[in-house]
Amino acid sequence: MQAPAEGEVWEAGKDHLVRWLLTGPVDPVDIHLVQREGTSTVTRAVLAGGLPPHETSVRVSIPADTPAGEYLLLVTSRGLLDAYSRPFSITAA
Repeated sequence: MQAPAEGEVWEAGKDHLVRWLLTGPVDPVDIHLVQREGTSTVTRAVLAGGLPPHETSVRVSIPADTPAGEYLLLVTSRGLLDAYSRPFSITAA
């Protein structure tokens, strides 16, 4: 994942750019918003689904009711791909 960068701060209710780079054959990808809670994670939203895998960016909207906290983005496909972003923060709207 290229964006969000580690330590970046996003605001709930706003659109943000997600960027990634994949190599090799991959099925369409989905982007999940995952909140870190101690050593556990909770998926808060699917921000995009069925994207062409070699498209390298998409603008996503963070739901306005997303709680503030530390998050990761998960780019996943039906194939063998699960890639997490670096940790970033979301502030309340």
